[in-house]
Amino acid sequence: MSLLIDTATNNVTATVSVESHPSGEEPSLLELQSTPNGTNVYVANFMDPNPTVSVINTSTNTVTATIFVRDYPEVVAVTPDGTKVYMTNIDLTMFL
Repeated sequence: MSLLIDTATNNVTATVSVESHPSGEEPSLLELQSTPNGTNVYVANFMDPNPTVSVINTSTNTVTATIFVRDYPEVVAVTPDGTKVYMTNIDLTMFL
């Protein structure tokens, strides 16, 4: 589950259900990333046997796509122009 927090009030204003077990054993800021324009957030879902990446539309707070990937995604990075998302897996292999 992903939470939307209003930074002015520090209150949770919405929750978004994503695939089970967002990546890793411990929380990390690199498990999700926003596009530069803020329209989408990409969440790495470290789960067995079908690891995925959830795409959340920030206007509607809904998952608009679930992308099946291989080998347990961990680190997410979005290019500055927002046209590409890079991820590494548990073995630190980079894939798109």
